[in-house]
Amino acid sequence: MKWNVILQTDGKTDLGIYNVFDDVGFRLATEKLFEKKYDKKRFMDTIPGVKLKSIEILDRDGWCLQTGEKLRFRIGVKADRDISGVGYRQGIFSADGKPITLMCAPNCVNCKSGEEQLITLEADISQLVPGQYSITTVLYESNHYGGFHFRDHIDGAVTFQINAAMGFNDNMYWNQHTWGYVKLPSLTVLDA
Repeated sequence: MKWNVILQTDGKTDLGIYNVFDDVGFRLATEKLFEKKYDKKRFMDTIPGVKLKSIEILDRDGWCLQTGEKLRFRIGVKADRDISGVGYRQGIFSADGKPITLMCAPNCVNCKSGEEQLITLEADISQLVPGQYSITTVLYESNHYGGFHFRDHIDGAVTFQINAAMGFNDNMYWNQHTWGYVKLPSLTVLDA
């Protein structure tokens, strides 16, 4: 897949057609932009070893979905030492900062020192109602006793929008402050 991309770093502009997955120069440039953007949101009290380098949505142009859809995305990580058994965790928050849910992919990060790993994930967010949300990302390790520590943690790494699909909630407006952020399936009539 090739995209026409404008990269702007330190006031310099570079316009080019890049292969998003193969072009080393493009990956390095986007990593620099990613680090600049997230260093202010990155928690400093993490244990070194592996860092999140990129996050991109798949199968669409932007971070905008319809109700009932799943979110497919890819994360890129890079290890500065041999790493195995590190998990990826994402917290989803409403636009006003309320925690909505937590989703984990345990033991998905395994790479040697200096290596990069791309991990494709799917999040079933089909029951979230229309609105704007943010994702806080965490690379973590845990043990059998419930203890854990963070390898990387970025608050509000990504924001996304969910729009109402035709027929959502029988076309009635959904007020998040009254009804919440999750719409469960309709009731089943057992006897009428």
